[in-house]
Amino acid sequence: MSETPDHDGLPSDNPGSPVDHSPVDHEAVGESTGSMARVIAVVVGLIVVGLIALFASGGIGGRTTKASALLDRRVPEMRATATDGREFDIDNLRGQWVLVNFFGTWCPPCVAEHPELVKLEEWGEANGRLSLVSIAFADSPENVQGFFDANGGNWPVLDDANLSVKFQIAQVPESFLIAPSGLVVEHFTGGIEADPLIDLIAFNDTAAGSTESTVPSDEGGG
Repeated sequence: MSETPDHDGLPSDNPGSPVDHSPVDHEAVGESTGSMARVIAVVVGLIVVGLIALFASGGIGGRTTKASALLDRRVPEMRATATDGREFDIDNLRGQWVLVNFFGTWCPPCVAEHPELVKLEEWGEANGRLSLVSIAFADSPENVQGFFDANGGNWPVLDDANLSVKFQIAQVPESFLIAPSGLVVEHFTGGIEADPLIDLIAFNDTAAGSTESTVPSDEGGG
């Protein structure tokens, strides 16, 4: 009787066959595969947890723009005494851009964004186009003054006094860009970066200037 060939066309008992017919320990294979799967699952889980933590702290992507019910509406009333004793009224800043910034000295992303705010203040003072005001969220005037003394910045800082409710603050840092008209035009969550904001203001100022230059003037008309 002829021998039954295997899939390679060789007899199954051919001593020279490259096919290993020794029995497979399926239980051992299963244990090895299961251990590897558990290791992979743990690693993936740690990565996901890490990403969530970074997003929560503003560590990935920096500033983001977020929809707010305040957009395209008049900025809420802001009249208060700043931590350094100055009287502040946001209506007195009509005609220029204003950045309203919510922060806390205890908040690492707020500390990280502070040099960018200082840069914005310097730019605004140089051209008169931008003012800043910060609101201390769950903080004390003593901590705020010490923080500014150590890190620079001369813009007014207000105590919360329910302003976080008016602006619907969910976390800090959060910032709002107010147009010269008094309307809220941008809402930022996470740390502010100075250069993109300067570019945005400059672009809008240029666009507004171009629009105004096309409007016929009534001066000198007879």
